[in-house]
Amino acid sequence: MRVLIDFGLPDVLRHLQFGAVSLDETARSSYQIAVDPLNDCGLSFTRAHKLPRQEKRRCPRLDVSAHVFVSSLPGSVDGTLLNLSRNGALVQLERELPVDNHEVEVFLPSLNGDMVGLLTYVRRIEAEHTKSRVAVQFQNFSRADRQALEGLFALLLPARTPQEERDRLCATVLEPVAHDAVVEVADEVVSDRLTTILSVCGRAFESADGMQLSRHQDIEDGAVQESLLTEAARFVDNIRDCMDELFSLAELDAGENPGLARLHQIIAPLVGMLSHEVDRFSRRLAGPNWLAELHKVRGKTCQCFDAVALLVLRWLGVVGRPEKLLRRHGDVLREAIALRRAVFELAYDLGDLRRRLRETPDRVAAIRGEIRERVDRFAMSAEYRLMRAHDKREVSAFRMSLHNCDVNAPDAAAALSRLNDGFVCFLEALRSINQRMELREHDRYALADLFEGCSSCVTEKDMFVAATPLFGLDAELDEWLQAARTSTMPPSRFKQVASRVLAQG
Repeated sequence: MRVLIDFGLPDVLRHLQFGAVSLDETARSSYQIAVDPLNDCGLSFTRAHKLPRQEKRRCPRLDVSAHVFVSSLPGSVDGTLLNLSRNGALVQLERELPVDNHEVEVFLPSLNGDMVGLLTYVRRIEAEHTKSRVAVQFQNFSRADRQALEGLFALLLPARTPQEERDRLCATVLEPVAHDAVVEVADEVVSDRLTTILSVCGRAFESADGMQLSRHQDIEDGAVQESLLTEAARFVDNIRDCMDELFSLAELDAGENPGLARLHQIIAPLVGMLSHEVDRFSRRLAGPNWLAELHKVRGKTCQCFDAVALLVLRWLGVVGRPEKLLRRHGDVLREAIALRRAVFELAYDLGDLRRRLRETPDRVAAIRGEIRERVDRFAMSAEYRLMRAHDKREVSAFRMSLHNCDVNAPDAAAALSRLNDGFVCFLEALRSINQRMELREHDRYALADLFEGCSSCVTEKDMFVAATPLFGLDAELDEWLQAARTSTMPPSRFKQVASRVLAQG
């Protein structure tokens, strides 16, 4: 089987090597690579305009967002024959083919959606070769690498991908590893390199935070538009300088220290994805809807450099809450914590009103008024603006249902109770799925602090109040919180659950 794969070059392709073949190109054109995995000859490199038309028709065409590079490594050859020094995310495909064993390295310069295409390609190979098994995994990544890549993987999928599908794909692609890679920081050169990476991340944050942007600015005004375009161009130049410095450090450290080379291998996909996004935005600058695109690329810039900086901090052995380590990281985290706290308080108040409704069913009208007042107060809060659009629609639908609820009907109490229970269940689900990477990391630190300070929580009520914000971190912990809400639960049970959760982390 021959597979024809297109890949584009949004930037300079440097030192592409395959055995004795070396290509040094600066063109932005598209290349086409003919891959023959059942032939020991390996790859053939062909410019797009030189590939015969009949060859194109004979080869099944595979297009993964037009930014995929694949190399076939025959089993008789050891080592990595192909090295893309820029914009590379290394993913390994292992095939057990009838003829020979082959390893395929897939570089994804564009990471926005390409993972879905890669998985589609894997399923296609499995379907066409019933005797073959294709396993996708990030190669030799440690646990710390995995945490950073899970955040990256969240960026790979389209924004509307359901959470269940995200979890399934993440479990498919991200295989757990049993060892941790360690970077020796005793060397002065290594310490200086890590400090330089952190300073580059700091400059990127300053550039992103320095733009005075508002979605309500009148960009039709010529002076305002010119000022915004100048700021956007300066932001793009600054971020490109930061990315170029990280790439130059990767090339400089490639042969000096294995730990640094390993670190740059993990950083490369993050910065590579951002490089593609910035290049795409720069081509759309001053085009239609460019201000919204600028907000998006600025958010992705902060996310990428957040992950890079946190990865370096973990390697340095820095422990503590992420929001105290990175200012920009703390902004996102504070919003997530504030939203979760507000949702929990709303669910708790509605649960209390539900109990009062069951005790005094004759006060349906008064209790409905209290429920409406509480929900309206939440809808006017700052935390409500942090909710996703579809979650806001659920709140609006509940408010409308309360307005239409007939308090004079014979079964008014039961109907209001069912309506209230359904909305409380929605709030519980919202609070449990609101588990971004930053929030889960924060919860683990909070759980560790609570576990160490169990002696200060004298009663089970104190323990319940302190542990309530951690709802959604672990299923067994959620069961303890649900039971502790309605009955007496000994703190010793919480200690057992907390120790298990922390051991898994």
